[in-house]
Amino acid sequence: MRCCGLIILFVLSGIATSFAQDSLNVTQVGSIYSYWSCAYDIVISGNYAYVGSDVGLQVVDISDPANPETVGWWNVQGYDYVNSVALSGSHAYVTHGDYFYGALQVLDLADPTHPVPVGYFEVPDGASGVAISDNFAYLVDDAGGLWVLDVGNPEEPREAGFCGTEGYGEDVAVSGGYAYLANEWAGLRVVDVSDPENPLELSYHFTPGNALGVEVSGIYAYVADGEAGLRVIDISDPYGLIEVGYCEMPGNAYDVALSGNYAYVADYDSSFWIVNVANPAYPYLIGHYDTESRNYAVAVSGNHAYVGGYGSFQVYDITIPSNPEPVANVDPSGEVSAVALSGNYAYTVGGYSGLRIADVTDPAHPVAVGSLATAYYTYGVAASGNYAYIVAGDSGLRVVNVENPANPMEMGHYCTAGHMQGVAVSGNYAYVVEYQHVFRVFDVNDPTHPILTGSRVSYGQAEALTVVGNYAYVADNTGFLILEVSNPFNPGWVHYIYNFSADDVAVWGDYAYVVGYPDGLRVVDVSDPSNPVVMATCQFPGWFSGVAASGNYVYGEKDDGGLRVVDVSNPANPVEVGYYISPGSLRDVAVSGNYAYVADDLHLEIFDCSQAMPVSTSGRQLPPVTCSLMPAYPNPFNAAITLSYQVAAGGRVQLIIYDILGRQVGTLVDRTLAPGAYSATWNAQNLASGIYFCRMDTRGFRQTQKMVLLR
Repeated sequence: MRCCGLIILFVLSGIATSFAQDSLNVTQVGSIYSYWSCAYDIVISGNYAYVGSDVGLQVVDISDPANPETVGWWNVQGYDYVNSVALSGSHAYVTHGDYFYGALQVLDLADPTHPVPVGYFEVPDGASGVAISDNFAYLVDDAGGLWVLDVGNPEEPREAGFCGTEGYGEDVAVSGGYAYLANEWAGLRVVDVSDPENPLELSYHFTPGNALGVEVSGIYAYVADGEAGLRVIDISDPYGLIEVGYCEMPGNAYDVALSGNYAYVADYDSSFWIVNVANPAYPYLIGHYDTESRNYAVAVSGNHAYVGGYGSFQVYDITIPSNPEPVANVDPSGEVSAVALSGNYAYTVGGYSGLRIADVTDPAHPVAVGSLATAYYTYGVAASGNYAYIVAGDSGLRVVNVENPANPMEMGHYCTAGHMQGVAVSGNYAYVVEYQHVFRVFDVNDPTHPILTGSRVSYGQAEALTVVGNYAYVADNTGFLILEVSNPFNPGWVHYIYNFSADDVAVWGDYAYVVGYPDGLRVVDVSDPSNPVVMATCQFPGWFSGVAASGNYVYGEKDDGGLRVVDVSNPANPVEVGYYISPGSLRDVAVSGNYAYVADDLHLEIFDCSQAMPVSTSGRQLPPVTCSLMPAYPNPFNAAITLSYQVAAGGRVQLIIYDILGRQVGTLVDRTLAPGAYSATWNAQNLASGIYFCRMDTRGFRQTQKMVLLR
């Protein structure tokens, strides 16, 4: 007999152009680990280094330079990377984007361990360097343009002025009413910004290389000029720039930082250089260190230099400039692509990050307690009793003793000729699926010597599995397979549902929940495993890639749009009741109580889903009798406006924004919702003043509300 009140949660990820969190009935309460593989910019303030990385902003505690630690982060939606970072007061100003769009994101750093997005401004071309002076942000784009933004109110940055220049903008420095732009082949450009609303280019100097970075000190600009090394430009006359000195170096100068009589250069060709610039007319190399990676960024604080690049963030002691010594390297955790729960601990694996163990006794404050480095690539993990079971592709099944979570130790392993993808454990047996169409059973009664007891060929490329009672349920790229495993020496076929790609499966009671493409979620009645019946399918944007079950709830994850909560108390009519849009590509999910633990490649995220769960009849608010779209508030509005609406019957709901000419300018809501009252906020900061309309459509109901945007 199946329990009632089942709810399914799905995880997705996608690109957003606003900074407001889009969620319903699901709250992120905790996060641990941070995976980033490249540092593009570094800014130091106090005990923290703020790093623009390939996935967002990383906050690194450098109070002890010999033991730097990533303590906070903010991820850009859709894995976009942060090109540049500037600080002012308690805010960070970061640029991100590519050749087709760019943006300035403002983050509140009142608590450096939890940067909070508060402001946003989008530009048409990729956003590169950024500098802050007084209440203005100076942003260079990939088309060589200089944007001057008024950030007097960090929550509402607005355009004050713009100046187009030649070249491709890479970096910018501001000093004494002038902005100095490093514009690749177009060299160093000087723009008068004394009147921020009317920036004017005054002059330029073509450097022999590609101007990639610039710093200003006194009457000199120091340009990291690619293959042409470091160039020193006299800027005392902004109308007549003169190169007074240069220092060539074997590699490609990419970024430069100044401190005292020295310039510190990050070299794209795997070196870190120190240049004596006491006499700007005769700069010369005094020290260097050959790194193992390409370098994009450098910053200096006290006796330490911080150099970032591809796969590294290194700290150097520069007390003796002629002999810089490496003292530490930040290890950016590694991928988080699979998670399992056992007791008060979460076990995660992913790529070459090995096994990591976190104490989740308090879900809001997970604590890293132990890890096991591996030389092999990890795909999946299961935990039972004192052991964790890792599948590692061609490196087979690995058994790890986690009796002491602070000191996990590998005990045994078994390798086959296949590529192991997924693992489940039941009793003294581990069940593994291989990418090469094979299902295997291992006796793990002796963890030091796993024994292969049985195998069975499957139809497709197996992705994941779960085992309940005497049955194994397998998801592969051609369908959903049920096997009978009461005899571990001879697992047998029971049934197969094909013609769709399944990524994961969970079972609770009489139902299996299969996720994949193109159907999203399939609810399958497996009360008779020999005759499974598909009860319903439930589609959402993106691709479902994982699902888990516990108690009266089923939790799932989706790789391109965030966490979704679907009520399946009626198996024939799944209805979405909650969601959380997340920036990562979410890979796996586990559940304990009201909390969902999601591996999203970048972090282990913890979500409180209690508000999406059914409540007792006495405490339940009755659903609305009719649908309605309430008057928007405030109206007229400046940048953001809130629309409240009621849904009388579950189904697809759309809130579409139109301008006065009837052109669609935005989609506020487009998803399946349960009966209830909702609200959504529309941010129109990039649109012109005027009259706009919001139209609500659902199951034959249509209503429109007028909104007036005033700047």
